[in-house]
Amino acid sequence: MLLAFALSPLLVVAVGALLLMLAEAFSKVRAGLALGTAIVFFAGLAFSASVWLYGIEAIPGLEVLAPWLVIDKFSMFMNALLCLGGGLAALLAGGYLPEHKIERGEFYSLLLFATFGAMMLAASGDFLTLFIGLETMSIGAYAMTAFRRTSPRSAEGALKYFLLGSFAAALLLYGFALLYGATGHTDLAGVGASIKTGENAPMVLVAMVLVLAGLVFKVSAVPFHMWTPDAYEGAPTPATTYMAVAVKSGAFAMLLRVLLTCFGDARSMSWSSSASMPTLKC
Repeated sequence: MLLAFALSPLLVVAVGALLLMLAEAFSKVRAGLALGTAIVFFAGLAFSASVWLYGIEAIPGLEVLAPWLVIDKFSMFMNALLCLGGGLAALLAGGYLPEHKIERGEFYSLLLFATFGAMMLAASGDFLTLFIGLETMSIGAYAMTAFRRTSPRSAEGALKYFLLGSFAAALLLYGFALLYGATGHTDLAGVGASIKTGENAPMVLVAMVLVLAGLVFKVSAVPFHMWTPDAYEGAPTPATTYMAVAVKSGAFAMLLRVLLTCFGDARSMSWSSSASMPTLKC
């Protein structure tokens, strides 16, 4: 029971997204979808705060979820931040979409599923769950960018975002594959512990470059930021605000967890910080 309580922020958003899809499919009334979506998000925010206040260390059985999902204060904080951003974007969409005559129920489902992916991303402790969460979040963001179906600017921004995002995801996946080949682990903690031994340093270095390139694309850091102006300009304003806050927050959570857990040792942070780091020879 307490294990379900620890997962309650994720469960609330996922179940809310499924119920919203059913409500939109069987009902022609769309007036309350924005409010219902905001209620789901704020419920996820309330559950995140409840788990934080209850004390994560007092919840037994969390090791059952590890290493796929890491339930800690960092993930609870990110869950609350993501739910807050999603709720505000839903309230903004409730007035914006009808005004511009593009109100369709799938926008709110995309918003919820993208947030679920971002929450999963923030709590991921394994390459497999991290990539699933990343793609769940990204596909929702791609679709919301292209939500103006008749706008060439929206289609252009979504196409650039999708193509460059797919390329960055491929780089990230190649990096994960190299790390698995070099360390024999897919969990972040196991990879970090193996990297500290200094074995397979050239392969780890190449993998680190690929992983870093894929990660910084998702946070639109230079020089992987070329998709951002077109995507933000073409997307509806609620989608732009959501991507600028929630998608960036999920990506930063992924960036911090991967870099600090996998590449947080002295050898990875600086070649000059450890005399025992092997020298690469051409």
